[in-house]
Amino acid sequence: MKKILIIGGNASIAKNLIDKLLQQNEYEIHTLQRVQVQNSKNIYHHQTDYKNIDQYKELIQESDYIFYCIGITNGTEKEIQSINIELFDRFLKYFKQPTKIIFMSSASPMYNNNSYAKSKLYAEEKLKDSNLNFIALRPSVMYGPYDRNNLVKISNFIKKLPLIPVVAPKHKIQPVFMPDIADLILTAITENKFTNREYIISGPKQFDMYKLFTLLKMKFKLKRPLIPVPLILVQTVVRFLNIFIPAKYLLAYQVLNIKIHPPFDSSDAIKDFNFKQTPFEVGILKD
Repeated sequence: MKKILIIGGNASIAKNLIDKLLQQNEYEIHTLQRVQVQNSKNIYHHQTDYKNIDQYKELIQESDYIFYCIGITNGTEKEIQSINIELFDRFLKYFKQPTKIIFMSSASPMYNNNSYAKSKLYAEEKLKDSNLNFIALRPSVMYGPYDRNNLVKISNFIKKLPLIPVVAPKHKIQPVFMPDIADLILTAITENKFTNREYIISGPKQFDMYKLFTLLKMKFKLKRPLIPVPLILVQTVVRFLNIFIPAKYLLAYQVLNIKIHPPFDSSDAIKDFNFKQTPFEVGILKD
């Protein structure tokens, strides 16, 4: 059996990939993660605080494929430097041929120049400068099974309010369904296709935030009215609250870094991996 190591096994996208791999019954799966999880058939979980990764050198170098999906979006520059850059460098020194790498990057570098975006670009460039075979995936906002952020936080927020505030109602988003990303990764593995480049991974089309909130309202059968709220007002409030409340409780990164950008183009991923794009209207009902 081919051995696959998932670094960051508790991530939502990692769990979606694990589901797909277990359906194949052709892979020995290992995960590294902070939380303790019980092993089961063909899957072995290794709990770690990532302070001593030397103990996993043999596992890393015996793996046929490595899916690297560790990273933080909300955090100080020091935290992003430590986790997104320094930890990546510590793992990278153990990545050797013929192991193939799938790196979970972000679409953020296409329209942002903040610390998070720079950290993803840094890792992509380090892979390009190596002699490794890899693909780097740049997803837009992800949603779907196991999601603990993004749409889940928005959904939990609107369920508690008598009115539903629609932040930046005209802002466009293009969410991508996580099982579709997992299918792409499985295709790369089964076809052994590693092209040493990055790919944009998004949903099929943009739509505005007002439509997003309308669909969420329909999904949860809420009868409360939608109240459009200008982005600049929300950003001002978030900046103020961020003084007193940790950013992770405010979706501060997502709100403060909302940027206008052209639609994402996933045509290269469609061509190379037959990437399927589930429409949001369909995916949200599967979640």
